Amino acid sequence: MKILRKRLQLYLYKLQLVQKLQPDDPIKRLAFCEDLLSRMETDRGLSERVIFSGEATFFLSGKVNRHNTRIWGSQNPHALIEMER
Repeated sequence: MKILRKRLQLYLYKLQLVQKLQPDDPIKRLAFCEDLLSRMETDRGLSERVIFSGEATFFLSGKVNRHNTRIWGSQNPHALIEMER
C-alpha cells in the first residue's frame, strides 16, 4: 500500500451505493409515518415491539459486501450509479 500511495500517488476510495428515488417516494414516506403514528396512538406498546435501525443493506442478487469494496485512483471519481430495485 505504501508504494501505491507514495510513489504512484494513488488514493483509496470507498464505493457508495445509492438507490434511485421515485417521484412518489416522499408521499409514501409521509403516508407510512402517519399510519405508524395512528397505530401507536391505539396500541401504546407498539414502539416497544418494533426495532428501528438507521441503516440496512440487503442484496438479493448476491453482490459482494460493499464495505469490502474499494478502488484506487489518482482523483476522487465522484461517480454515481443509481439502481432501481
